[in-house]
Amino acid sequence: MSDENKDQKKSDINVGNIEKSQAVAIGPGATVIYGVPIQDIEHLPPEAGAPPYRDLHYYDEEDADWFFGREKVVATLVNRLHETDFLAVVGDSGSGKSSVVRAGVVPAMKRDKPLVDGYVPPLGDWQTKVMTPTSRPLEKLVDTFFPNDRHLQSTILRKLKTDANTIRNSLGKQLPAENPLLIVIDQFEEIFSQCKDEAQREAFIANVVRAAQPNCKIIITLRADFYAPCLRYEPLRQILKERQELLGPMSQDELQAAILGPAAKGNWRFQKGLVEEILEDVGQEPGALPLLSHALWETWERRRGRMLTLSGYRATGGVKGAIAQSAENIYLDLPKSEQKIARSIFLRLTELGEGTQDTRRRVTLSELVPQNDSRSGVENVLKQLADARLLTTSEDGVEVAHEALIREWPTLQSWLDEDREGLRLHRQLTEAALAWEVNNRDSSYLYRGGRLSQAQEWIRISEPRLNHLEEDFLHVSHQQQRNELDEAMRRAKIEQTLAESNRLYAASRRIEQTTNAYEIYKILVDFVQVTNISHAAQIMVADPKAPNYLIVPVSWSLDPIEADENHRFPQGKYDFNDRITHTEIVILADIQTEKKFDPYTRWLLIQHEMRAAAFIPICTAEEWLGTLVLAHKVPNFYAVEALQSVRTLADQAAIILVNQRLMRQTDLLYRIGRALNQTITRDDALDITVRELQAYTGAFQCRFVVYEPGEGSGKLVASSNNKTFDKPYHLPLLGDSIFERLSREQKPIILSPKMDKVPKEAIQQHVTQFGADASLLIPAASQQELLGYLAIDALYGERSFSQSNLVFAQTIVDHLMTQLENIHLLDEALHRAQELITLNQVQSNISRELVDIQRLAQNIYREVGRLLDNTIFQLARYNPNTNEYQPLLVIVEDEPVQLESRILVPNDPLHAFLHQDKSQFLNASLMQIELFTITDRPAKSSICVPLLQESSPTGLICLQSYKAHAYREIDIPLLQSIANQISIAIANAELY
Repeated sequence: MSDENKDQKKSDINVGNIEKSQAVAIGPGATVIYGVPIQDIEHLPPEAGAPPYRDLHYYDEEDADWFFGREKVVATLVNRLHETDFLAVVGDSGSGKSSVVRAGVVPAMKRDKPLVDGYVPPLGDWQTKVMTPTSRPLEKLVDTFFPNDRHLQSTILRKLKTDANTIRNSLGKQLPAENPLLIVIDQFEEIFSQCKDEAQREAFIANVVRAAQPNCKIIITLRADFYAPCLRYEPLRQILKERQELLGPMSQDELQAAILGPAAKGNWRFQKGLVEEILEDVGQEPGALPLLSHALWETWERRRGRMLTLSGYRATGGVKGAIAQSAENIYLDLPKSEQKIARSIFLRLTELGEGTQDTRRRVTLSELVPQNDSRSGVENVLKQLADARLLTTSEDGVEVAHEALIREWPTLQSWLDEDREGLRLHRQLTEAALAWEVNNRDSSYLYRGGRLSQAQEWIRISEPRLNHLEEDFLHVSHQQQRNELDEAMRRAKIEQTLAESNRLYAASRRIEQTTNAYEIYKILVDFVQVTNISHAAQIMVADPKAPNYLIVPVSWSLDPIEADENHRFPQGKYDFNDRITHTEIVILADIQTEKKFDPYTRWLLIQHEMRAAAFIPICTAEEWLGTLVLAHKVPNFYAVEALQSVRTLADQAAIILVNQRLMRQTDLLYRIGRALNQTITRDDALDITVRELQAYTGAFQCRFVVYEPGEGSGKLVASSNNKTFDKPYHLPLLGDSIFERLSREQKPIILSPKMDKVPKEAIQQHVTQFGADASLLIPAASQQELLGYLAIDALYGERSFSQSNLVFAQTIVDHLMTQLENIHLLDEALHRAQELITLNQVQSNISRELVDIQRLAQNIYREVGRLLDNTIFQLARYNPNTNEYQPLLVIVEDEPVQLESRILVPNDPLHAFLHQDKSQFLNASLMQIELFTITDRPAKSSICVPLLQESSPTGLICLQSYKAHAYREIDIPLLQSIANQISIAIANAELY
């Protein structure tokens, strides 16, 4: 600076109480000391006081009074907020973007005072919130806008990725116009450098842009080298056209104010020539502000008294060398062991640029602790680096104080340049391990194949310092891959060539895409044919129409062998039946040494010169679905390990077959359910059930047995085989262990003569008398009461009783019982309605006869018969005063019977009955009285009701039937209503 300019600056300021011969001010209130020999102050100790500079940290809102030099920029930004709701402050790293917004714009919006050039902030009591995107921007965004409301945060997070208006709509419900909101998104470039989830990035950008509105203004700070990535996103590209402010280097005047303003506020002084030297060192270098701030901090640390000196400044290394010198000195002062920790920390805190400069990276403390280091050791190094202001720590994690440290420290740059590809691999490993941890260590997030091999090779060469999570991630990845490889080797050793792998993959894809079982069987046999592991192959499955038989739907042979696809044979007669349905691969090493063969096996193998065979099951863990049989002319040809690829394909086929069957079951259940829902009678519902289940299971027959209440025996009520009803069946309950077990356990039971612990009588009663060899009984219960059972009958073996068929049948039975209950309720309702109608007719007909009591009695006999069984009918009068009992009408099987009147004595059961309160239902004692046993054929049920007048017995009406349980409890009130009407009718007739 020329002397003329210096003089001009002197005349512009008020030096206050400082002698002009000793001081000159440059900028408002700052002081430069002249005329003081440096040797006079070098011996002075530093005076105490608060540092006027912020080193590598940005100026924040609480530092606003110490922030100088950017007054015009702040005024311009605040003024632009009058015209726009969104503003991007774009500048190079180190241009002071964060400080301008945090310590300049934010306080200005709150103070509501005029700024430079007369600008004023928009009106309003502005609330401000400041955030950085971090690696999880959506969570940070929601937490910034809606703090302390976890329920609302959770709700909004679920909507953010699908609705760009989520934040805007949510704000509109709770943001008053008089309290507008200013949102500052500092270091917006983190959305690219730290967030690796593209879906989160798109949702964040869309919601931020859409959230901007008059009462919610948004400012972002963006590093210029990340401007291009912003243009890839339509919302940002459109809004950045006119809503951005470029932040360039500070002018000389602004730099002077930034240097001298804080010093003057703290009453610190500068030695002559120091400011000029600093300004010359800064020059016009972009991004120099953190370098300047650090140099000023370090110069202040070396102050003499209250003066910042040239010697102190030069000792820092100056603007261009202070950061590097500070970092290097701190690093070299550490012991060797801690230097390794520090190197690892700085490398982890650096995000390698992809077409941009390297940036700082915020990480958690746990990421910084290598596997072999103690946490306390790492925390000690972190404390030293933080105390030296090279790092900053917060609840969000640890990060480099400023990216200028990454640019300016040669040692760190050399570390980064040593193996940038290795560092990228390490960063990918860190991110993969974190994703694995966040997703509850789901194995799908582990490294496999090439990625794992690449990471292992890098670790072998570079010997990086991995943390606990990374070590665990790689260990589990390695173990998982090893387990998978071991399993693959056990199941697929023949997959040693690319061609074999391709064939297996192609066959697998074909199985996935097929829609029927025959095509699946054909693909399996075709695969065997092209792999050259067999001279013959065939699929053996249970006949869908008769599961006790085996059929061969698909076969192949190297030699021309004529196959009969319609041939079938009973499983029970097949010597190797147990091997057919085995769930593991079974090898027959040499057929010639086997002593026993059934004719079919001999025909299949020996006749065609086959010596070795392998049985590969097509099965799930619960069920056998079929068997792929391989045969070869060379003995001892097969080994289990060599067949694993075929087994893998067979397992996949089993899964597809099961899924296809489930789809068919679902459709069939829906169809049967609809058919059952449309039935209105029990017989129809039972008939549908047995016929559909027989068709689905392929069983010999399906039948339904019902236990009638009080009958003491079961009754066959439905069967898919009509011939079953051609003969009577004996199903007594007394002493029936199967009935007792079904009632007690209410679980399905399989019965066959092979079961030694089941009594032969029970097998005869429930199985063989119906022409079956084995039966599966599925209990049918309602409200824990056994009503009967559904039987699935087989002729040979128990193949129809698979777990799948059992589950299907149980589902149908459950649906059936629900429908039967509905039908029963409907019948009851209709019956009660009919009773009411008939009862009204009965009462009307009875009341018409008012003269002749005998005609009245005949009328009552006819009308009662319309509702109840009146095979044996008695109507009698009774005089409670004389105890005379006079039968009015007695009819047995439509024939009148004459009974004489008699006097009832007190110990007579009939006398006791007439004088009690309740009617009798199935009254055994009354049925033994001679009065009621008027035929040689004994009645099995009766219902008797007294006739009453003014609560006194005046007669009796009694009905009896040869049928057991002919009357129900609900018939008692019905007969009582008729009895009441009879009492009135007889009384009226007597009056006439």
